[in-house]
Amino acid sequence: MDKGHYQDLERACPGAHSAKIRLFLGYAPETGITDVPDPYYGDGDGFDRVFDMIETAANGLLAEIEGHHTTDQ
Repeated sequence: MDKGHYQDLERACPGAHSAKIRLFLGYAPETGITDVPDPYYGDGDGFDRVFDMIETAANGLLAEIEGHHTTDQ
């Protein structure tokens, strides 16, 4: 969920698939950040803010999946 995880995955990933790796908050550009912050060391509302960011990114990821993998019935 942060650049450190991204770099670890990039090193482990076969080159042909490295373009598939993305930061989770890339699906939520409106947050204005790329790394999911660690709420443990933040303010009292940190967990709520991180939850909202993750929920926004999950909705963005779902929209992308739906856009690329629709089925015609």
